[in-house]
Amino acid sequence: TNELMVNELVMTGLILFMYFVSNLQRNQEKFQFSKNFPPNFNPFNTKYNFTGELIAIGLGISAFVFFTLNPQFASYGLSQWFYDGVISIENTFIIGFVFKVIGFFFLVRMIQKIINSIFALLTGAPLFNVRSNFNVRNENEDQKDDDDFDDFEEIK
Repeated sequence: TNELMVNELVMTGLILFMYFVSNLQRNQEKFQFSKNFPPNFNPFNTKYNFTGELIAIGLGISAFVFFTLNPQFASYGLSQWFYDGVISIENTFIIGFVFKVIGFFFLVRMIQKIINSIFALLTGAPLFNVRSNFNVRNENEDQKDDDDFDDFEEIK
């Protein structure tokens, strides 16, 4: 039905927009992190252009809206070949199952981001505090006495 298609298009558009925004935030974080390194020892050798990122997001969303409003331009031989290929991969037993599991966790992560965003807007703090292993500090390290032995301490 037409209503079902509108709901699917709105959800697809929201997921696409959140994907673009998350990539934008990730690139901003990499850029901020890379400013701490000396110029010759930068592990992130890519240059960051905020306006370029915004233009790419705008073009991607514009293409999505254009092809949604004009589906006759989106249907051609190459797109049909990709569609048939993806559907045949999805229908295989093992690879299709792996794709469905990955898709499930992708959707769970997207729902978590939506909930965090709503709570961040309403309360100022996200509901879920997800910490990466890179920055995690053990709480016992803060309460450590000077007399405690450290593996890297030089004993005199």
